[in-house]
Amino acid sequence: MTLRDLPRLVRRDLLTPVTAILFLVIAISGIMLFWHQGEHLVKDAHEWLGMGFIGVACWHLWTHRKSVAAALKRPLPRWGFAGATALAVVVVMATASTDGKQGSPKALIGSLMAAPLPVVAQVVGADPQVLVNALEARGWRLPSSQATALEIASLSGGSPMAVLAVAQGLVQPTP
Repeated sequence: MTLRDLPRLVRRDLLTPVTAILFLVIAISGIMLFWHQGEHLVKDAHEWLGMGFIGVACWHLWTHRKSVAAALKRPLPRWGFAGATALAVVVVMATASTDGKQGSPKALIGSLMAAPLPVVAQVVGADPQVLVNALEARGWRLPSSQATALEIASLSGGSPMAVLAVAQGLVQPTP
């Protein structure tokens, strides 16, 4: 190996695998964050690796700038790039919150997790006592019929999203 081989070696043997691995880790941790599973385990890593991914992706684009420029001269890739950019802007605008408390799906789910069971039952269109019975039948420990999904999950050692899933009737998890 000579010094002349280094750029090719870095691009092929280092840059591409690092970009792929960072993408995979960020994708998996992003899915975990979305479903509120193991947030305390992956949140910081997701954020820091995301910053690293931005750097590696920029480096990757820079090293392949001629190919990217050639691709963007064709209509289909140009429309694909424009469409992906527009979709990203729409998603950010639809889920963004200016005060951090309202306007985002995460805030809505957080409010539902903190609501008493009768409110949760009303939201999903169920009878509150049927919801209490369903949770108890699946092994969830309820301090009272007015408990929240957060309290039930904490007491039972499960996830508040799993409590809400029982309420919705989508799955039948146990703690």
